[in-house]
Amino acid sequence: MLRRSGWRKYFAKQAEKKQKKGEGEFFEEKKEEKNVLPQEKKDDQKAIDAALIKAIEGVPELKGYLSARFSMSGMVETT
Repeated sequence: MLRRSGWRKYFAKQAEKKQKKGEGEFFEEKKEEKNVLPQEKKDDQKAIDAALIKAIEGVPELKGYLSARFSMSGMVETT
């Protein structure tokens, strides 16, 4: 898992490499590349999800509470 000092680096966005464009490339549409997560982050997320699911199943009504739809209507007045 992450140490307290390494969390910023772990969650930081990857820096994009800027390329110089020539005249022909300037007028072409920019192709967007899909941002792919590293396998390490995927594995970390699976471990966290497994621990959370186990904790949620341990509390009787928590799963229903978390899956309930939340909304506020215009009829509710707050003071």
